[in-house]
Parts: sequence; C-alpha cells; structure tokens
Amino acid sequence: MRHVHRWVGFVIVCPLLIVSFTGVLLNHADDLSLNERQVSSPWLLHRYGMGLSGEPVSFPIGQRAVTSWAGQLFLNGTGLGLTGEVTGVTATPDGISIVCSDAVHLLAENGTLLETLDQTTLPEGRIRRAARGGYIQLEDESIWQFTGDYLECLPVDKAAADLAWSTSGTTSGQLRKQISQGYSGGGLPWSRLLLDIHSGRFFGPIGRWLVDGCVLLLVVLSITGLRLGIRNYRNKATESRGQQNLNQSASR
Repeated sequence: MRHVHRWVGFVIVCPLLIVSFTGVLLNHADDLSLNERQVSSPWLLHRYGMGLSGEPVSFPIGQRAVTSWAGQLFLNGTGLGLTGEVTGVTATPDGISIVCSDAVHLLAENGTLLETLDQTTLPEGRIRRAARGGYIQLEDESIWQFTGDYLECLPVDKAAADLAWSTSGTTSGQLRKQISQGYSGGGLPWSRLLLDIHSGRFFGPIGRWLVDGCVLLLVVLSITGLRLGIRNYRNKATESRGQQNLNQSASR
C-alpha cells in the first residue's frame, strides 16, 4: 500500500498543482480583474477559433492599406465585411477599388461600400491583376478598362508593360496585431482561459478525462494515506505497550 501511495502521488502531483493554482486564481477573478484582462496571443486565439489562419497580403493605397487575410478583407485593420482573393487595389474618382479574382468592390473614401461588381457585369474569366486608371487583366492576358463611372468594362488594345499594376507589400507587425485584435473582438478573457485549463477542456476531450482521473487518484491517495496513518498509529501503540511490558518485567 505504501508503494501504491507513493506512485499515485508522483502521477498526480503536476496536474494537481495546475488545478490548485488555477482554482486559487479563479476564486479571486474579480480582485485580479481576470474578466476584463484579455489574452491576445495569436496561437491561443487560433486554438479558440478566434484567429486568422495563413499569411496576410496587403496592398498599399496612399497612406492606407487593404489587407486580405484568410479570405477576409480589411482596410487599415478594420474589417469590411467582404471576402475575396485580392489581386489589386486602385484609386477611383469616389474612393477605392478593391479588385478580387471574381469581383470588384467600390468603396468611398471613408471605407463605406458603394457597390460590388460581380460576374454578371464583369468580363468572363478570373481577374489576374489591376492597374491605375481602371484597368484589369484577366488570366487569358486580355486587358479591359472600366469607364469613368464604372458602369461598363470594355476590352482595350494596350501593352501590359505600359500600365502601373498594383502590387502587394509587406504587412507590418502593428497592422497584423490590429487586425487580429479587431477580428477576435479584443481577445480572450483570462478568466475563460484559466477556467478551461482548470477543468481540462483546454486540452480537448482527453483533458477532461485526465482531470477526472486525477480526482479519482486523489481519492485513492487519500484512502491509502489514511490507512497507512492508521496502521502506523497501531504499530506505534503496539510497540509502546510492548516497551511498557519490557520495562515492567525488568523492574521486577
């Protein structure tokens, strides 16, 4: 029984410390403002389905940038509520044109969506890239140009080398962080993270079974410890009585 008691203690010591530590923190969640403090680590947010996968692609437009990340579109870190594979970003008389492979989104200067042109009004085929002046190039290398009011898109006979094509740039760390925080609603409360670790849900289904198993092993540890304590007490009592009898015999 002493052998069982020792090994059960070794097995549950680390999980028990984690459960105990998180339990103490959760018991003082209000005092520590754990409900207000947010976790913004990208890999943690991604684990909770609050992060964006893949790498962002940004297209600069003046002092601003349009970013495509996991199919979501952002203007200066603010979500536009639009999706698509961005192939170019150009200026228009009224604001910005975000050209995707299968659609063109026209935005006002403040980022408000004015109109979306889809395959019903665009030339047949996927758009490969876009250039200033309302030009687009399809995957078949043909070049088209929007009229000034973007009501029509007409084929033009123009060399691709003569156009200033929109190209993507680097996405700064600050912009990535701004997009991530905005997409996740500011982050994950510390109290939620600690509660999931405390209950084992953070580690998936196996985590909950691990915590349940540790609780059962703690019961075994308590029972074996109690029985060992009782046995030691009885042995000491027996030794004490035996020593008293020896002392009495010696005195006679």
